[in-house]
Formats: sequence, C-alpha cells, structure tokens
Amino acid sequence: MDLITRTILGYTAEVVGVNPDHIATPCRKRELIIARAIFADIAYTKYRYTYAQIGRILHRDHSSVIHAVRTLANDCEQRPELKHLHRQVFNKTADYLQRLEG
Repeated sequence: MDLITRTILGYTAEVVGVNPDHIATPCRKRELIIARAIFADIAYTKYRYTYAQIGRILHRDHSSVIHAVRTLANDCEQRPELKHLHRQVFNKTADYLQRLEG
C-alpha cells in the first residue's frame, strides 16, 4: 500500500470508528462495509486508483469494489450521515496530503 491509500484507510477508520486492520478482513459488520465503500469510492473517484488496485488492497474482487462504490452512492442519497462521513474522510485525507506536499 502506498502513502495515499494508507492515508485514506487511516482516516476512514478514524472517522467511521473502526480498526484500520479490520477494513480488509472478510467481516461483514455494517460499519466495516461502510468503511470499505468510503475507502473504495475516495480511492477511485478522487485519486484514480482502478477497481482492481482497490480490490487487491481490500482483498476483494474488482466487481465487489464496483458494487460497493455504487451502493455507497445510493446509500448517501438516503442517509445524509454517510455523505457527511465520506466528506470528512476526503477532507482529512486531502488536507494531510497537501500539507506533505507543502
């Protein structure tokens, strides 16, 4: 995992309130599913990682990553708190990476 994906993963775990080591496990607890989807969406849409690259990080097939990203988009429309979590993770990640580039 590179700096960008480690940063996204770390802030996703912090904001969602899960252990970062558990995000890539097979566990299907709702909060981990949400964390995986947020991680995948930010990595794909904001930082241009491929579904296959994200799948390797999360130990998932690329089609599972596609499903997670699409499901998150639908869920964010129904549950504004998910959109807020997503925005928090993205903002924290972007701020941190910008500070590093200085």
